[in-house]
Amino acid sequence: AGIYVTPKTIYSHDISICDGDSFTLPWGVSVNKTGIYNDTIRTMQGCDSIINSFSITVHNKPVIKTSKSNDIYCSAGISNLSASGGVQYQWSPVASLNNPSIASPVAAPTATTVYHVTVENEFGCIAED
Repeated sequence: AGIYVTPKTIYSHDISICDGDSFTLPWGVSVNKTGIYNDTIRTMQGCDSIINSFSITVHNKPVIKTSKSNDIYCSAGISNLSASGGVQYQWSPVASLNNPSIASPVAAPTATTVYHVTVENEFGCIAED
């Protein structure tokens, strides 16, 4: 008589999340720490049948540094804004900026204005300043 061994099936998943976010595993558990999380489905005889393995990596949000070149006054009608810490930038309000989607736009507001910048890093994590 022959014995037949059914090999287990392993499904691997690489998941990236940002610091402060969580990921809900298919079996309902919410995780927010880097690690490997496994769910094993067993046959009625107790043998490993299907293993779902989730490798979770938590990435830091961007650390933003912002600055301005000067305040606006009669002889200086523009100010250079600057942000660093990411790969994509979005400034607001956009009306008085030459390009709201770059790290260092030129601002020419006609009234006192507070600018906000949203920065995204290479992992898709977002921070605002």
